[in-house]
Amino acid sequence: LRTPSGVPIVFVYAMNTFTVAQWQDIESQLANVYHQQVDLVGDSFDPSYEPLEWGQFSYGANASYPAEQTYALNTSLEFKGAAVLNSYASTKLIALSVEPGFDDQKLRGDTNPIVPRNGGTRYIQTWMAAMAGQPDWILITSWNEWYEDTSVEPGRQSGDTALLLTRAESRIWKQS
Repeated sequence: LRTPSGVPIVFVYAMNTFTVAQWQDIESQLANVYHQQVDLVGDSFDPSYEPLEWGQFSYGANASYPAEQTYALNTSLEFKGAAVLNSYASTKLIALSVEPGFDDQKLRGDTNPIVPRNGGTRYIQTWMAAMAGQPDWILITSWNEWYEDTSVEPGRQSGDTALLLTRAESRIWKQS
């Protein structure tokens, strides 16, 4: 992916694994050694990271529907609201995720909660939560991560429900 001006976009999961100074060093090295600029879309709400983030994204594969909706609304208010209230503030990209369910117990045991698909109900709820935040982009978690049961790719156990719901929900989102 690239920004409208052609700069590569890099999504950073667990952005605060590195300090702000480390990210600045990474960006500096990219510019000086490889003559490459990147725009980071991060997942940190720490205000010190804001100057580094071209945008904000979420990954809530095992979050509850109310928690995802609250996150979507808060993210939208923080980034879009700041630009409305302050003409000097930049509007940041908001990308929110949707997912049909989550179950990685075969890989990691019972360390994470299981979020049942419930025949597509979970997937529709995550679409509703994401759309509440009026995101610029919606990220689908995931096409084929079978090991954590977040796949929308048709399969023997899940059928094509998630794929059909993706088509329907994405149409609703594009029209909003």
